[in-house]
Amino acid sequence: MRRTSHREGLFSETKNGLLSHEILAVSGGDGGVTALATDIRSSTATARILDAAVVCVGRWGVAKTTLDDVARQAGCSRATVYRTFPGGKDALLAEAGVRELTQAFAELAARVRGSACIEDAVLVVVREASSAIAGHAALQYLLTHEPQAIAPYVSFDGLNPLLAWAGSFGRAHLSPLVADEVAAAELGEWLARIVVSYACDPVEGVDLADEATARRFVRRYVLPGLSAVAIEPGRPAGTASIPTTITEE
Repeated sequence: MRRTSHREGLFSETKNGLLSHEILAVSGGDGGVTALATDIRSSTATARILDAAVVCVGRWGVAKTTLDDVARQAGCSRATVYRTFPGGKDALLAEAGVRELTQAFAELAARVRGSACIEDAVLVVVREASSAIAGHAALQYLLTHEPQAIAPYVSFDGLNPLLAWAGSFGRAHLSPLVADEVAAAELGEWLARIVVSYACDPVEGVDLADEATARRFVRRYVLPGLSAVAIEPGRPAGTASIPTTITEE
């Protein structure tokens, strides 16, 4: 049974915002993930301001966070924040969002690297991404108290930039374990849809951040779908892919 809560209005607003354009820009527009770390300002002062913005959103949300709040948290003046982000609050929050996504994908890539088979890789993606969202104070504040602030980026066309990024992630990090790069990109997008869906609209008893729950979910619902593209869940990379029967633990 689905849990009804204050998140029910999450998909009521569909406008695209600055963050979607920022994500699309740094992903190359065509979904190709570039060297994102070099696209995000990396000076110590800028990083401190971005950190402060994320902390403030986690504390007060988007609507109530001001540049004065960010400046105090960062230990600098309001003028410094404006000089660093001439576009003001919108530009600052957009860049903070892109940096958080950049770091999240980089950490996910490091954890996926070395997976012996596609089941292990998919489990890592689903569990670690779900855990990262559950443990992110700013995201959880928005999902709980300001769903209208995040809805434009997780619904309808607003989700496309994130899906493009996820597809590029799949192509780069899952292709050694599946039939081809196209299948890997599609898998990356599919996993992103799953994680975002359960994060935004939780289902009672399904905690994908929990390893046992995530493994049962992956084996019951995800791996059977992968067999349609001739991916054998337990077979190491670089070997023939022949679908096998999936049994639940």
